[in-house]
Amino acid sequence: MEQNTVKQNRKYLSKIGICYFIGTIIIIALQLGLGNICATMFPDIFEKYGFLVMMLPMYIIAVPITVFMLTRIRPVVTIEKKKFSVKKILGFFLVSYAGMYISNILGNYLATVISMVKQGQVQNSIIEIATSNELWMNALVMVICAPIAEELLFRKLIIDRTVQFGEKLAILLSALMFGFYHGNIYQFCYAFVLGCVFGYVYAKSGKVIYTIVLHMMINFLGSIASLLVVKASGLTKLMDGSITDPNEMVSYLMGNLGGLAIFGVYFLVIIGLVIAGIIILAVNFKNISLQPASDPIEKGQVFKTVALNVGMGLFFIFWIVFMIYATLI
Repeated sequence: MEQNTVKQNRKYLSKIGICYFIGTIIIIALQLGLGNICATMFPDIFEKYGFLVMMLPMYIIAVPITVFMLTRIRPVVTIEKKKFSVKKILGFFLVSYAGMYISNILGNYLATVISMVKQGQVQNSIIEIATSNELWMNALVMVICAPIAEELLFRKLIIDRTVQFGEKLAILLSALMFGFYHGNIYQFCYAFVLGCVFGYVYAKSGKVIYTIVLHMMINFLGSIASLLVVKASGLTKLMDGSITDPNEMVSYLMGNLGGLAIFGVYFLVIIGLVIAGIIILAVNFKNISLQPASDPIEKGQVFKTVALNVGMGLFFIFWIVFMIYATLI
């Protein structure tokens, strides 16, 4: 009987994994196909709006298809909906931001180590993309489209369908898939941490709107507010790495003391947010609780059940290979 249950759970999770794997293939195909077509036939448009050409079809076509496939798999249990106060949401935001900031340092450190080993720089594509786009593009894609699509896919749809195995497993699986979905070492670390916090919020509230708002706030600070501060400070040459000579850098900074002050204030605000998040987490850590499974997976069978099935295996293998390729090449 237990063996049959393991097989049933593996089959159930495999169906979920296949949906995400197919969605991944559709995303890659759309980005490569439409990107190459637009770059070839409309090079001027692609040069200016290539980011939108690559990203919007994913949210307009690939995500709805993936959502449709996942809705064919009915949740076993229903998460009870609970209302959170604004104060509580702000607390989760501060914890999220602190976790993202600290884990981002870890991601950068790992990238540095890898760069030293391979004797070549690991490209941080997200910074390159964010700084090369117009702000309205970042706002549309990173602050509006991405949070809505990603929270539906990696919080609501997957946690709804795995919470019967326990909140801990559902949250960790959601966060791990969310981290790999970003496809690079820089984003994997902080996306996993954010996924854990957002997953906890959703599991405890049953309301994806809360995690969408949190996600929007985090992305706004990273893709809009930070760029506005850099532009206001006038330190764009320092931030884009175009100044490498120490003497030239000192001269540049001395000539932009006002901008340096603006950036300094912004940095202090960021550090304040991080410290506040750490304090809130420390004070409330003892109150963190995770509901046990209503349909528990036997100890020693978790990895086999969750990861060693066709659907989840295809998803994780694809993104692991993709991350290795993006890191080394």
